[in-house]
Amino acid sequence: MVRRLLTVVALAAGTFAVAEDESVSASSSEAAFVDTRGGDARVIGGSADVGYSPSWCSVTNDGAYVKIEKVVHADMFNAVTSTVTTLSPDTSGTHDFTLVAAEAPCVRLLHRVYSSGGEELGNALVRDLAFGCEASSAAAASVDCREDSLQLVVDADGVAELVYDTSWDSQAANVTLSTVQLTDGSGNAVVPVTNVFLTAAADASDVVRKASFRFGGWRFLCTLSDASGNVLGEPYSADYFKKGGGFFLIVR
Repeated sequence: MVRRLLTVVALAAGTFAVAEDESVSASSSEAAFVDTRGGDARVIGGSADVGYSPSWCSVTNDGAYVKIEKVVHADMFNAVTSTVTTLSPDTSGTHDFTLVAAEAPCVRLLHRVYSSGGEELGNALVRDLAFGCEASSAAAASVDCREDSLQLVVDADGVAELVYDTSWDSQAANVTLSTVQLTDGSGNAVVPVTNVFLTAAADASDVVRKASFRFGGWRFLCTLSDASGNVLGEPYSADYFKKGGGFFLIVR
């Protein structure tokens, strides 16, 4: 099942850019690394070099300094902002950012610039950062990364394997599998009604095999929740549409 996640990108050395429509040129006696990627990026491992400089926010004040903040659970009801580090005045460089143990692997980093008197200058620079993990297995494994894999299974009248695992979130205490109908067999919207077909307490992981699918547009949901019943992140989801049946009447 494919999870719909907030898009995330790595905050790395040289990724910050001035928003104004300006051109800048410079030279260096040593080789310099510049990351010009835009959009989404990810980091494998538990740390990343975070570039910083007061000048990236068009600040020329003497004594200006950078403060790097992080936001966990960004854009959610339980978002929390904290200071990662406060750098020395008039300095630029990179900071080795490392995840806190058991912290969610997706964080938002904020690059703020302050005057010597503590007044924020310019606009905060924002990057979302996602840490991936790497592992090896002695046995062969298959991973389906297609966004429409469920639809392909339905079109082929095949068997879908719906996977769930409470270990996908360190705070998960329960997992719920459910379906919700979005449209009828003709593609017309219907009043959504959620139908739960499996619940399990941590630690739980398994594969549910589905061989028959109802007509209409449906969404399968895998929802993780904590011990208090609070939903953790966005549910994993996969959609499909199956056209309603019909018949032809031929009059001769």
